[in-house]
Amino acid sequence: MIDNQVITHPIQQYILQVLTYHKTARFSDMRKPNTDSNLYSYHLKQIIKSGLVEKISTEYRLTAKGLMYVDRISHSNLQLRVQPKIITMIILKNKQDEVLLTPRDHQPFITRWTLPSGKLHIEDGNIFDAAVRELDEKIGLRISPRALSHSGDVYIRVTAEEAMISCVFAHIFMARIADFDSDNTVWSDATWRQQHKLAPAIDDLIDLQQKSHQQFFAELNYQVDLTQ
Repeated sequence: MIDNQVITHPIQQYILQVLTYHKTARFSDMRKPNTDSNLYSYHLKQIIKSGLVEKISTEYRLTAKGLMYVDRISHSNLQLRVQPKIITMIILKNKQDEVLLTPRDHQPFITRWTLPSGKLHIEDGNIFDAAVRELDEKIGLRISPRALSHSGDVYIRVTAEEAMISCVFAHIFMARIADFDSDNTVWSDATWRQQHKLAPAIDDLIDLQQKSHQQFFAELNYQVDLTQ
């Protein structure tokens, strides 16, 4: 369930920012530089009390509610976004029909493998321009919009512990490219994908694109276990 909770204190925002880019963090990792230890401890207790952060053994992590919260905020200014999340996702294939994947570098689903993707910007002329921009920004690949085909659109909802932690509407694109290598990508076949942790929907999106001979629309719902 989405509520209107907004974290405004800079110490608590700093804690959330650290946990947005780490699966877990130690007590000392989340302390804002030059912050009094007693003041930091107080705000850590407050953010735990809010239900956004929890302690697991000797470390801390975002709860399902916390994952939902950081998925709704801008990572640049930590303010809640008021618009729905609309993204582009791009299925890149080589001659061997392998699919290019990249690891997520932030929550939710940090470190899991996903397709190159990102939010639409107001400045984007159209969804093709948005997809091209994201490929350049996320993996350093520059291609022409004409190289992309619009495969379809999907509505993806992911819940955990009865909380919705991710909700996106995605424009799915596909392109054939020559082999492309970078430090944060991998070419994957079906066997590779079975052996590695993927973000929700990735396998289903690849299957939809392979089996559809025209543009598709799908609604995909997932329940995930945050302990895995």
